[in-house]
Amino acid sequence: MAAVCAAMMMTVSGAKVAEALETLPELRVEADDLTAAERGDPARLQVSLSERPRSEVTLLAYGDAECRVTPTKLVFRPRNWSRPQTLTVTAIPDAAPEGPHSCQPTVRLETRDRKFKAAAAALPKVAVHDDLVDRVADRLAAILRKDFSTTLVVQQSALDGMLTAALNRLKRGRYGLRCGETSPFDLAGQVEVKETKRGVSGTFGDAVYHCRTSQRRISSGRFALSTSDTLGRQSMLSYRHQREQQSSRTLRGFFLGGYGSETAVEKLGTGTITGAGAQGGFYGAERFRKVLMLSYYAAAATGRHSYDLEFAQTGGEIGTRGAYTYGAGLAGIALSGQRAAGPTILHPKAGMHMAYGQVGDTDVQADRAGLDVSGTVDIPDYKGLRSALELGVEYARPAPHGNGWDRSLWLAPKAQCLSDVLQGDLDCGSGLSVTYEVAHSVSGTSYSVTVDAEADRKTRRRSIALAQVQGLGENAGEARAFLALDDQAKPVYGYELSLDF
Repeated sequence: MAAVCAAMMMTVSGAKVAEALETLPELRVEADDLTAAERGDPARLQVSLSERPRSEVTLLAYGDAECRVTPTKLVFRPRNWSRPQTLTVTAIPDAAPEGPHSCQPTVRLETRDRKFKAAAAALPKVAVHDDLVDRVADRLAAILRKDFSTTLVVQQSALDGMLTAALNRLKRGRYGLRCGETSPFDLAGQVEVKETKRGVSGTFGDAVYHCRTSQRRISSGRFALSTSDTLGRQSMLSYRHQREQQSSRTLRGFFLGGYGSETAVEKLGTGTITGAGAQGGFYGAERFRKVLMLSYYAAAATGRHSYDLEFAQTGGEIGTRGAYTYGAGLAGIALSGQRAAGPTILHPKAGMHMAYGQVGDTDVQADRAGLDVSGTVDIPDYKGLRSALELGVEYARPAPHGNGWDRSLWLAPKAQCLSDVLQGDLDCGSGLSVTYEVAHSVSGTSYSVTVDAEADRKTRRRSIALAQVQGLGENAGEARAFLALDDQAKPVYGYELSLDF
């Protein structure tokens, strides 16, 4: 009996030893590259079993806060246990650059096979690279935001000038207008130099008046080349075609125009932004009770700007390419008047200008060292309301007998408010402009000094300028030279040349 028990114990112990010495199966993992980029290429893991299972083995895969794994379920059967199946590890993009970090995908095996219930199943860590777009998003957005806002500000300024010119034409009336070419082709240029900005700008155009229909055709353009301390070198060429009809009390017209621009970016990043756009709308002016005049305009604008920019970054430069398309609406209305009281003339004026432009998300393609990723950058809407109130006081003292120096004084206190319509931000300020001028009644030569001062909630600005205007012969044009000190007491000097052909 004792011998039988001993034999049985030896048999059980031998079975346990054999079981302990038996090699457990495992999950085999192969990968060529254990890196994943946010919004870029994922890591791919090839997984299989080390031996044939007796029953179906289900693999459940999980990601973590930095990555997700797909598919989340793989099935190995006795007939395909050795055939590799693919797990894709995709980095989860986030807004903030995190630097070098990783994710740890995990798996779990479910089966009725006793051996595989205890099988080793683990996945390696995957290195995660920050999204290249995220690394440069703030700087790229700042550049594009500045480019977008500058484009709309330039267009709005041009529309303000168009409206002022139309108002002056209505003030002059049709008296003395001759049929045909009323303004021959004219070219005016300006050169301005200051410590932080240098530029050349000018205008060109002509006008034709049709007597039978009382219609006027105006062609005008503007060119500008400047260097600023915010972006870099900027150039723009624009053209506008106007048709208007004028009576003794009203002037109404419509316009179509377009522009092309290029900016050589030197701040925040390096590269170029090229753009093209178009605008169209209507404008008008009406006279009320002899002394009051109402002027207005409304326009729609659209454009597309493409960019190719590079940004310095630890680990190497990041290149970005893309484009944004915008749509905008612009409108303005002003009420002005003129009333004489002896040698003094009052020029009250109140106006309101509105603009709204939208871009939305902008697609970006970023690359560095063979890694190419795509993403988006948000450009905020351009929205605002600018209102102004000004009272111009003009005092003129002509030369005696019409031969000598005429003297005039212009005094214009003003108040203005800038507001963000949608966000409720309001910034109001006031200002004063004083100009004293002496002009020779025969030669047309004039000298002037202008003092400007403005203050609002955020800034205070003041400047003083001296200018000389010299005629270039009979109806040939004029030249203007000026020297000024800006609000930081830095010198600004320039030369303007206007030629009539």
